[in-house]
This record gives sequence, structure tokens and C-alpha cells, in this order.
Amino acid sequence: MRATRASPALARPHFRAKPSVRTRERRVVITRAEQIDRVVLACTSKECKRNGALKTLKLLEEACERTPGVRCGTTRCQSECASGPNVKLLPEGAVLNDVKTVEAVEAALERLASYESA
Repeated sequence: MRATRASPALARPHFRAKPSVRTRERRVVITRAEQIDRVVLACTSKECKRNGALKTLKLLEEACERTPGVRCGTTRCQSECASGPNVKLLPEGAVLNDVKTVEAVEAALERLASYESA
């Protein structure tokens, strides 16, 4: 008769799968009390951060505070890294490239405001 041993995962609790605690993505949380029609997502991947995505995110957050019905958040890579920092507009789904200046942020919000859903 062979002796049974506990599996390595049970014998060493540090091998158990742990939920990911480190996340850098800011999630867009919408409550029922607010009416959010539009969302602007800034890419915060490594390449976009090198190109100034955190400054763009700050500019977007400031502009979204002044614009009713628009929420700002972050997203992962949009696969257009060479032209970053990139911004995704929802519900349109368009990805805008090289959004670094206040003028580019304002143009993105104007485009978002002028979008008509079908």
C-alpha cells in the first residue's frame, strides 16, 4: 500500500493562486444617479506613458470635470503605440492619436460632443 501525500499546493499555501492586487487601471464607475452619455479613455500602457499619457490623462480629467455628461477613465494598449498618447472615445469607438496638448484634448471632447448615435 502506497502512502498518500498532500499535493504541493495544499502543503505550501504560498503557492495558491492569489487575486491580483496590483492594478493601475482606473475603472469608470457609473451610478444610476448620474447620466453619462460619453466616456473618454486615455491609454496608460508603457509606450503611451513614455509619450506623455499621464499628462494627457490629467488634462482629460480637468476637461471632463467642466463638461457635463462626460466621464474620464483609462484603458490598456490600443495597438497604436507609435502614435501615442492615444485616447479612445465611447460610444463612437474612435481612437485619437498624439493627444498631448490642451487643444488636442478640447478637439477630442468637441468630436465626442458632436457624435450622433444611430
